Amino acid sequence: PIPIRAMDGDLVIRTDRGDRTKALLVMWGDVTWPDCPKPDPEKKLAKGTTEKICTTFLITRGEKPAAVELEQGFHREPLEWPVED
Repeated sequence: PIPIRAMDGDLVIRTDRGDRTKALLVMWGDVTWPDCPKPDPEKKLAKGTTEKICTTFLITRGEKPAAVELEQGFHREPLEWPVED
């Protein structure tokens, strides 16, 4: 199981053109979205479980998100979830 807090900074959006970008960093204050609960950072996610996590990524105009990736260091391939239309 992976704690939600362990994913901070490791989530990446890969676009349909192959660009990769990390989440937008907010320096002061909090960013919130309607209908998006604040996740419990200590909750552990196991294979087959789901969790709603809201964050903001900036991508180049005209590109579309193709996948969400979770980086696992330099020696392991990232975990990947395809973006469904």
